[in-house]
Amino acid sequence: MEMLVGGEPINADPPQRSIELNYHQKLPQLWARGITTNSPDFGPLLHMHSAAKVSKESTGLYCEGFVSVMQKWGICPDDLKEVVREHETRMSQKGGPTAQSVSDEDIETLIQQTVTSSSEEAIVSQEELDNTVDGQIVFNSHKLDAPKGFGGGLQKQDGKKKKDSSHGAGGRSGIIATDTIHDENNIKNDNDKSSSTTLSGELKFSLGVSRSDLEYGRGRAFRRVLRDGINLSINAREMGFDVHIAKLVIEEGDQITDVTVQFQLHPLKEMDMSEAKRVAKEVNGALASVMDDGKMAMTLASVARKQRGWPARIRNRIVDEFLFETTDDDDDDDENDEEGEEEKDYDADANDEAETNGDIGNPNFTSDEYDGPFGMEGDVIYAKDDIWLGGGNGGVFSDYSESNHLKSPYKGNLGPYLVDAAIERARQNSPRVIAIGDVHGCIDELKALLKKCDYHPGDLVVFLGDLVCKGPDSLAVVQMAREIGAIGIRGNHDFEVIRWHQAIKSGADPPVIGSEHYYVASALSTADLKWMYSLPWFITSSHLNALFVHAGFVSGIRLAKQNPRLMMNMRSILPDGTVTSKFFNNWPWARLWDGPQTVFFGHDADRGLQQYEHAIGLDTGCVYGGKLTACILPERRIVSVNAKREYFQYRRK
Repeated sequence: MEMLVGGEPINADPPQRSIELNYHQKLPQLWARGITTNSPDFGPLLHMHSAAKVSKESTGLYCEGFVSVMQKWGICPDDLKEVVREHETRMSQKGGPTAQSVSDEDIETLIQQTVTSSSEEAIVSQEELDNTVDGQIVFNSHKLDAPKGFGGGLQKQDGKKKKDSSHGAGGRSGIIATDTIHDENNIKNDNDKSSSTTLSGELKFSLGVSRSDLEYGRGRAFRRVLRDGINLSINAREMGFDVHIAKLVIEEGDQITDVTVQFQLHPLKEMDMSEAKRVAKEVNGALASVMDDGKMAMTLASVARKQRGWPARIRNRIVDEFLFETTDDDDDDDENDEEGEEEKDYDADANDEAETNGDIGNPNFTSDEYDGPFGMEGDVIYAKDDIWLGGGNGGVFSDYSESNHLKSPYKGNLGPYLVDAAIERARQNSPRVIAIGDVHGCIDELKALLKKCDYHPGDLVVFLGDLVCKGPDSLAVVQMAREIGAIGIRGNHDFEVIRWHQAIKSGADPPVIGSEHYYVASALSTADLKWMYSLPWFITSSHLNALFVHAGFVSGIRLAKQNPRLMMNMRSILPDGTVTSKFFNNWPWARLWDGPQTVFFGHDADRGLQQYEHAIGLDTGCVYGGKLTACILPERRIVSVNAKREYFQYRRK
């Protein structure tokens, strides 16, 4: 559906005509995967092809964000409030952040995944790193010939890429344990200090970046990149460790800067020596693996790309260096690069080899907020394997990837306890779909309804359209809907807001007569507008035997052929087959719908709550002083709250 602006058509169609909603009653431990869709736009936990790739750590971060948002809006469930209170008590007693609980089963699973045949003997230290190599695991970078390498095996001379043979002639890429590793007889064995067992390691590499650039802001940004990059590349937190940078040495040469990073892996729970030795071997193998396949470099590049502690010039240069190619036939490829180029397109092969974690390997991602008409030239397109869509799809969902844990409300410390609470709840109640009728900006009633529905992590709210206009606070309703992780379908008022956004960004003049749709389109944040833009015409669910639409469907016409304008506006079907948006008391379209799916719809406040054999209407006129109504699936339980007052004068359509 298009509108003309200056004689040019403006497309306001959603990116997907419809979305498929999947509902599975899984084991309690898999509660987060119970409800998914075929759309990646609303986050990986809601995407059927990405949910299984979301780690336990990321699921905990999702729960932290959920609780934080629910507290912000004043609708946090009592049981989750109690989990937060207990966490705060633990923190006050310990005087610091709470350790994350990691089960033995999780550690064993991760160990099996990270074991490689090239694992070397590793040494465990029980002492803090004391600037020596005695009693610690030391990892050193050798010549790196992976398709996507580190700058560590490279030098720049005369503007060309040259191999650095200073690390020896070994042709295998990656890192290995150096001869400074001591055997097990050199390990201190103090059983009284088992809880302080620490794995210590070292990375060495070189970058074509000046020391002053790396130390910009007293080096804090570079330290954060190193810490988060090591953490993410070897899944340290999933293995039960926190990464700390103990010592960073930066030595500037003629053309390159040598970097030595000494880091420590602090266990998040008590670990005896035998377990520490076993895990140390796996950490060694994991480090060798991520250096061999280029994942370490790609991960550091991904983290650096999102680091805001540097100016863009330094950040882009460092990302470029981390993604620097180290193939043997590299020679003069860069001589023709344009000087002063601010954005660099990295080799497309990087996308094929990048892990689907955060925006790794996604050269298209930019942190600059897109502010044009969506779905048109210039809109951001994310790499296929980027399940995080550049860190949240422009703000449509929160970035709960592991690499972003420091920006999480509780920095990953509360997440495991919230996950445990979600599992316990899933043992008693399966996740639910909560379909909600027309909100029309009634923010107080929406909060009251969600509280009454006992909305929890794992549940999914589906709005039936018309979130905006007529009521007191359309902006807050859309913001809240996006932040709580809801999805929905486009109503006629939502569509008009999207049309105005597309028109405004394409250069249209404001309306001569005041328009609430224009006002909302002008005032909504880009993230909220993009969330609205992502809403389809209708949602299907074969598992629930249900359809979700704003106004209705015409019987006898395939879903693929249904007219979007009718799906957003119809109310009645007359005896002669005429489909109209007018109210005819005896001819509701829903009475004619013969299934087999049950349609959940809104739009028709004239008739109020409608319950037919295969159709349920949930627009109960909240904005007119009626009620705001939800239907909870799969049990199909109706829940309503009364409107505080009449916000808009009712008139029959």
